[in-house]
Amino acid sequence: MLPAPKNFAYHFNPMTCMSFTIPVKIRIRLVIHNLRGQEIAEPLNQELLPGKHQVTFNTAALPTALYFYRLETGSNLMTRKMMLIK
Repeated sequence: MLPAPKNFAYHFNPMTCMSFTIPVKIRIRLVIHNLRGQEIAEPLNQELLPGKHQVTFNTAALPTALYFYRLETGSNLMTRKMMLIK
C-alpha cells in the first residue's frame, strides 16, 4: 500500500476560452448571464475583423453554477449554456 501524500493541493485554472469565427468585419458583444438573467460580465464588446477569434474569461470570482453566454452580432443572437464547477 502506498503512503498518503503529505502535501496535497488542487490548482484550479480560473480561465475559460471561447472561440468563434466571423465572415465579415462586425461589432461583437459577448455577455455572461446568471440563471436570473442578470448580466454579470461583458468580456468583449468591440468591432472585429473577419476570421477566427478567441476570448479568455476569468471565472475566479464566480461561484459554481450554470451560466449563459450570449454572442451578439448586430441583429443576430446566439445563447449557449456554460457550467462552472469548482
